[in-house]
Amino acid sequence: MVDELVDVAAFVGEWPFRRVPGTTPASLRSLQEKVGVTHVLVSPIQAMFQPVGHAENRYWATELADNPFFTFVPVLNPSLPGAEQELTQWQGPVRLLPGAHDYALDTMVDWVRAAGEQGSTVLVQVRMEDQRTAHHRFVLPEVSVDAIASVAEAAPDTRLVVVGARPPEIVAICHRTKPGQVWADFSQAEQLDLVRRLTDQVGAERLLVGSHAPIYVAEAIPAKLDVADLTDDELTAVRIGNARAAGLV
Repeated sequence: MVDELVDVAAFVGEWPFRRVPGTTPASLRSLQEKVGVTHVLVSPIQAMFQPVGHAENRYWATELADNPFFTFVPVLNPSLPGAEQELTQWQGPVRLLPGAHDYALDTMVDWVRAAGEQGSTVLVQVRMEDQRTAHHRFVLPEVSVDAIASVAEAAPDTRLVVVGARPPEIVAICHRTKPGQVWADFSQAEQLDLVRRLTDQVGAERLLVGSHAPIYVAEAIPAKLDVADLTDDELTAVRIGNARAAGLV
């Protein structure tokens, strides 16, 4: 089994709705390393509360520039004027929060195509928190399977990572999109024997490890992987191989 373990779905910064551990780079790294994670993709939590996340993106990109444990993933808003120009200022993966920034993903096809043309993988956040447990004044719209499938079909050369989907959504998305173009993490997926079931249903090559830390706990990663009974090849794909194929590391 490989030692590398990539968490593709984490954030940095304070979560305003409750006190959570791991909100600073040092504390987040400590918690992640305790569960065997060797590399983390992080985005700024505060960018979800701002239509223009430029300041948060620049601040955290600078803070994490010399920390090889992290890959910084900016949160961009393709609905804003000048969004495609802003996109060109970033290399590597980028994250979209359609629910927080109040736009329909499937109306942003041109932007998604532009991301693919510059080689950026697009992480699409389906949800930030379960609507049933969210603050009643902060229940955000969620991204539908139909919207993701539509964008994947319309932008076939752009790699998409679906973050925060539930098990039935992961299965539906993978069945309606192409391997090698669309992957999904299981940071917000809960089900008995989750990873084994998803592997049987969609294939290990479609799955990525995610924690949604610090909003959720990193300890969920080994809890999900250790009972999955994956082959060495399947485990390698889920832990690191798919992240490489998706252009995340």
